[in-house]
Amino acid sequence: MSYLPSNPELSSIANLLTKYPRRGVLLYKLLEYNESDGSPLNKELRGLIIEYISTLNERDSSNYSVEELASDSQRHSQSDVIKKETKTSWKLAPLMVFLKKLTLTPGQINGADVAPIFAAGWSERDFLDLVCLCSVINCIDRLSVGVGFDQKWTFGQ
Repeated sequence: MSYLPSNPELSSIANLLTKYPRRGVLLYKLLEYNESDGSPLNKELRGLIIEYISTLNERDSSNYSVEELASDSQRHSQSDVIKKETKTSWKLAPLMVFLKKLTLTPGQINGADVAPIFAAGWSERDFLDLVCLCSVINCIDRLSVGVGFDQKWTFGQ
């Protein structure tokens, strides 16, 4: 149910952007790029990142840890991402720490938050795609909240 007086029955981002297509052009383009082979982040890792950011937006996540992320990912059949992408959590951990801070306290980001990502072997392009994906997901989450959608959106909707 939306807060939009003209259409209170509107209930999803997909329907909203179908009704107002120009509002979603940039979001769709950014998501389309991240789904394509143009992104160095593989599909499974992108799915894990999207789930993590959405979870951060759903609750007070001040204590949400990488271990909880791994647990959540197993419930969503994505535990292989960690094994395939990192072999250990040392490479994934700096991404999750950064994503959490960018999602919950973006004004506090500084160079010290970024350095561990590069130290773990992620490239500049990986980092830029990570920031873009995080930004788009946060934008969609805030759009959903702002217009009154109470259902959780999913990637590909």
